[in-house]
Amino acid sequence: MTKKIKKIKKQRKNKKEYLAEWTAPEFTRTKEEIFWYYLSAGATVLMIAWSLFQKNFIVALTFFLLIIVIAFQINHKPKRIKCKIDLDGIIIGKTIYKYNDLESFEVISSDNFNLLKFRLKNAVLPVKEIQLAKQNPHYIRAALEYFLPEEEQKETLIGYENKNNADEEYLSEEDFHKYLDK
Repeated sequence: MTKKIKKIKKQRKNKKEYLAEWTAPEFTRTKEEIFWYYLSAGATVLMIAWSLFQKNFIVALTFFLLIIVIAFQINHKPKRIKCKIDLDGIIIGKTIYKYNDLESFEVISSDNFNLLKFRLKNAVLPVKEIQLAKQNPHYIRAALEYFLPEEEQKETLIGYENKNNADEEYLSEEDFHKYLDK
């Protein structure tokens, strides 16, 4: 950590000071996603009818439970979560992602939405996303560039990369077990 950051931390009197603070929805639901939910619900109703017609009540019960889950998913409204960027890291709700644990970030801005993506080091689901709501994406980019490099964030299941064999597409079994042991 540089001397400048340490000096700023010491000068900070109020611990509620942040570089940026906003409230964003937990997730966004797209029209395509809603379409697939309704299509799944329709197919599930057909499967329930077909199972009842064949007198296969266990399968009908299973699809009935599935339609209940789909209904909950369709009606689930996203919670509003507080997001903050300060000198220690990025805070989403009650979780803090310290800069030492982050690899890079990306700010995506368009007319419809602004999004902050950042990559965690050695995590199973390494890419996290936050909607920036009405935050200025240029300000967020400038604030984070001081702490992290900006790179395009690609979605992967496991964020562990073999540094020695960067050309290999898959982890060896040995490396995978080493990763799990960490």
